[in-house]
Amino acid sequence: MSPAAFYQNLSPPIRAACLALAASACFAGMNGLIRLASADLHGTQIVFFRNLFGLVFMLPW
Repeated sequence: MSPAAFYQNLSPPIRAACLALAASACFAGMNGLIRLASADLHGTQIVFFRNLFGLVFMLPW
């Protein structure tokens, strides 16, 4: 069974919980990367690149 088929067979509350966990993991990873980058970059640069990458990922949508 492919991961997509497995995901489609989940009930909506379980699917929502999986999406919430994935979003939490992404936010935690982003926070870690920002802390890592803050040693080398100015705060304004961090905000710029954060918004730039957000735009790149959301632009197809």
